Amino acid sequence: VLIDFSGSMGGTKMEHAIVSGMMLNEAISKIGVPLEVLGFTDHYRESVMNILKTFDKPVSTETLRQRMCKAAGDMSSNADGESILWAVDRLQRRNNKRKVLIVLSDGQPASNRGDCYQFTKDVINQIHKEGRVEIYGIGIEDSTVKDLYPHWSVIQDGTELEGAVLKVVKNHILK
Repeated sequence: VLIDFSGSMGGTKMEHAIVSGMMLNEAISKIGVPLEVLGFTDHYRESVMNILKTFDKPVSTETLRQRMCKAAGDMSSNADGESILWAVDRLQRRNNKRKVLIVLSDGQPASNRGDCYQFTKDVINQIHKEGRVEIYGIGIEDSTVKDLYPHWSVIQDGTELEGAVLKVVKNHILK
């Protein structure tokens, strides 16, 4: 799971993203599927990548909540394409048969580094074309994900996020 920690994710959007991350951690760990939770933002042309929970070390829901709340204290811009490449690289180092990346974001990439929207789109298209990692975008109160991701859903209210995440897990991961 890759979570957008940009400034526009503040308030209830971030609260619901944190709850979704905790919910996934709890649900997925119970069925024995390795899960990693990552967050991203950037500052002054520098990407900030947060490893909130690694694949191989279980963490309590409370510890994960604390880590995500701490990361939420450092919210700025969002270089989605670069962050997706980082998360995919981490996934591809795994020996698991299936590799799935769920990206929770509230809008289009916004960074001070060139055309980050087109770069993100190109990155996602390449990942999808290669087929080694399944990628799903969940848009939080923004429909940009439908233009970027081959598999996407959009929620219009933060309270729908947990259900949207569980739907992706049920319909695509546990198939």
